[in-house]
Amino acid sequence: IRYNLATGKFENMVVYTWQCSCGKIKANLKGKPCTQFNCCCRSCVAASTFIDDKGLGGLSCRNESGGAAVLIYPSNRVEFTTDLSENGQSLLKFIRVGEDGTPYRCYTKCCGSQLNNAIFPNLIAINSNGVLNPDGTKYDRGHVLNVKVSESFDPAMFPEPKHDTITPGMLVAFLTRLMNPAHPKPFDKRYKELFPEPSECEVVPITWEDNVSDNKINGEPERAKEQPMQDSSSSGMSLSC
Repeated sequence: IRYNLATGKFENMVVYTWQCSCGKIKANLKGKPCTQFNCCCRSCVAASTFIDDKGLGGLSCRNESGGAAVLIYPSNRVEFTTDLSENGQSLLKFIRVGEDGTPYRCYTKCCGSQLNNAIFPNLIAINSNGVLNPDGTKYDRGHVLNVKVSESFDPAMFPEPKHDTITPGMLVAFLTRLMNPAHPKPFDKRYKELFPEPSECEVVPITWEDNVSDNKINGEPERAKEQPMQDSSSSGMSLSC
């Protein structure tokens, strides 16, 4: 139940479900997401492609336009209803883009479904392709904005609606929740499995130049670091991937 300031009434919160292809990993998503988008930046696309290319048959995070399709949820509205570890071993595999890259992405060991595109103590960017309505039908995101197109491999391939970076509305959606004193607490200790040690991550090689004006994959690996997002506990708010 949540209180709707607009109507002055308490309302039941719709609960969606996220699940991997085989159904071993599941989570409840309480209410509508803070925001949703398809991230077209090279880091997000390279990470999802790296998982897809393993050929494990799980849910891809990419949508029909080629971007990473995500829903953003606060930590207190994501409840995993299945274990994330078994016999002391994680049921997830983690990747990062570049040797020093953050944020972490993960996929399930059981079927190779990408779970998230990024995670922070207060927020998770969850793969929208695994989201189901309360009746079990696939969640329909409708028309979703393609963002960070200027940082993509090929800006021309992404259809409208699209934006070179992110929109002011998206930034407000993040800041409103992160700076609100009533913002949810970080993921608790039960979900420490979502935050691996760097040594536990596979590294997605950076094979492009760190230059947004160059939209072609370069044959020589570039040592540029992937730029991390930051949450409210950091010194500033950045939405770079």
